[in-house]
Amino acid sequence: MTDEYYEGKETELLEQPRCTHCQRTPSTKLLRCTRCKVAWYCNRTCQKEHYRQMHRSLCLGIAEFQQYVQEEEERIRAVEDVFVTSTGDLWGYAETTAYMEATYALSDLYWQAAYQCEVKEVWEKALYHLLEHLRLGAIDTKGARARVPFVLLALNRDDEALTFIQYWVQVDLATEDDPEIIFRAHENTKEGDWIYGPVEKDGRYLDIFQVVSDADPNEVEVPFLVALAIMKLRIVAAYDTAIQSLRLAMTGTAGRVHEVQSAIQDMLIRGDLQSQWEQLIRLLDAIDHLNPSMLPAILNPKPLFQQPPPTQIMPGHPSEAFRTLMDCRRCFYRVPGAAALLRNRLGENPTYDSDMS
Repeated sequence: MTDEYYEGKETELLEQPRCTHCQRTPSTKLLRCTRCKVAWYCNRTCQKEHYRQMHRSLCLGIAEFQQYVQEEEERIRAVEDVFVTSTGDLWGYAETTAYMEATYALSDLYWQAAYQCEVKEVWEKALYHLLEHLRLGAIDTKGARARVPFVLLALNRDDEALTFIQYWVQVDLATEDDPEIIFRAHENTKEGDWIYGPVEKDGRYLDIFQVVSDADPNEVEVPFLVALAIMKLRIVAAYDTAIQSLRLAMTGTAGRVHEVQSAIQDMLIRGDLQSQWEQLIRLLDAIDHLNPSMLPAILNPKPLFQQPPPTQIMPGHPSEAFRTLMDCRRCFYRVPGAAALLRNRLGENPTYDSDMS
């Protein structure tokens, strides 16, 4: 055990890039891939090796879809500027469907790049393209909104993730009586706008089922529940490790004791720990109810990973567990004690329905 305490954040997020190939940070300026701009290298040797071994397809894919998206946008605007007149409804027109498919594909490539390098700038690119894709097409045919919370968690923007989930839970409830409400927040918006409402400071401590009192935990999308559970796991783990650090700090300097005590006091002020535990258990119960494959798959992903990726994602199905696992697994496993908590709940190597055919 070290004297460092976990702060409830993604610990591997890189504020500054390092060599994408050898993972070193040289004293000299890194070379940046001029085509995709999401890879950095110590020198030409690292760049050539990485391109040959794994970067080629991703690099060419990003460049190809960037060009296609730009050309399609110019073609569409030449006929009618639906980016202004029909913002939020671009899935509703045959002539813009290919464009929407391409914007999602581009966001997915940036997500892959971010997962590989873990550089903040690349995660922000992935987030930007996901949010822009959703701003233009509110009817989410690709599952983009299920990925956004995990990208926000990777960026340590938990409060924004809560706001995003809250928005969609409220919209899904209101859509039953007013189907057009899904488009309203998208109207009169411009590129780069955050359309999901004000972000409340320390919102991650809130119980979403109190904030949205009409919401039924057993009717919320599983990816949203998993993201909310990770937020709660981070809070609980931060408290637990701070307590452990305090015990160690008692043998150290007074300054160190004060530092850790302040962190604990801050947590207690912002959210009752018992409430956070209760929220976490409620979320895990809802995940189990909606998709019994989800939590076991986090602990034992091998049965899913031994199959080809699903071509269709179905709620409550192992395919949903696979897709969510791809998005959440890194955030989940990096929370101290998260895997142990699931093992206590499910056993060491749980079995589950993993048939995605």
